[in-house]
Amino acid sequence: MAEQKEVNEQKVRVSTISKSVERIFNIAPYESLKVVVGIEEEIEWSDIDERKRKTKNWTKLLLNDFNETVEDVFGNQDVNESKVFHKKPDDTKDLDADTPKPGLDDLDTLEE
Repeated sequence: MAEQKEVNEQKVRVSTISKSVERIFNIAPYESLKVVVGIEEEIEWSDIDERKRKTKNWTKLLLNDFNETVEDVFGNQDVNESKVFHKKPDDTKDLDADTPKPGLDDLDTLEE
């Protein structure tokens, strides 16, 4: 009977989970703000489904914490995320293949 009881009881295991979320916000030209939030927790679990459920719950908590942290940082720093737009190159600066190029010799060629 004791053997049958041991079979029905699953061994409780302990795992350490470590997760982090990181994002870099462009807040001005040549200026960025990096926000990182991380957790490290020990969880007890007896089967793989329980481990997945507990890990998923910690992920939800981490994402909620990250979103709140971003709101706090942007609210306290009085900054806004800005979009980055790359300038289109000026067509007048395009090198013509027939004009001599500074620093190139006879062995260097430019192909179109």
